[in-house]
Amino acid sequence: MTSPDGSGRDLAPADRVGRVLVTLADTLGDDFDLPAYLQQLTQHCRDLLGVDGAGVLLADTVGTLRIAALSGADVRRLEQAGLTGGDGPSVIAFRTGEPVADARLDPVEARWQSLADPARAAGYRRAHAVPMRRGDQVIGALSLFSRSARPLQPPGQRLARALADLATISLLQHRALTTQRLYAAQLQQAFTTRVVIEQAKGVLAERHDIPMDVAFTRLRQQARNSNRRLADLAREILGAAADDPPDGTGPAQA
Repeated sequence: MTSPDGSGRDLAPADRVGRVLVTLADTLGDDFDLPAYLQQLTQHCRDLLGVDGAGVLLADTVGTLRIAALSGADVRRLEQAGLTGGDGPSVIAFRTGEPVADARLDPVEARWQSLADPARAAGYRRAHAVPMRRGDQVIGALSLFSRSARPLQPPGQRLARALADLATISLLQHRALTTQRLYAAQLQQAFTTRVVIEQAKGVLAERHDIPMDVAFTRLRQQARNSNRRLADLAREILGAAADDPPDGTGPAQA
């Protein structure tokens, strides 16, 4: 049975997990909101895994790991410290493509010294990081922080990995769909541009009584000489063609 606020916190664990998995898989709609999706992922981690903080770090277009979503300001300080030092659990998980399990922050292990101060200030004692990975492609990392001295147990680790894996697959699908849509738009633009260029070639061929291939050569040469895009020059020629005098002066000269 659902809770009064509709959050699902009173559902049996399996049902709650099922609902979350469905939510995380839904990235293909036109109304998909990436920041909201990532923020929701951090909340799901807190709700299902019983951790106190969570963060999502994603690689940008040049492969630099950046903070994408956080459950709170205290997690930001931890993640930022790890990024700055280049040795935080999330950074290591992203770099190696393998989980970082049971990183002890209190007392802090030597390898996590960069996190000592922000962890102490926020009361975090344990960290766990999972790479967001699909095959050989690692797009980021999911990090979990706990104020409990008890490490994340194997069932929780497996669920964390499942959440990270599903989010990764869903984000890659969204990226592919976005790329496909962009390609489709670019392809349509190419089709439209081709028609414009063909029409401009026809104007020049008729005006100068030259073959179409010669008209195209002249059109391309004028575009280069004037440092303009071919399509822009073609549109200018079409727009001015009706008003150009018969001797071919003006933009339709080409």
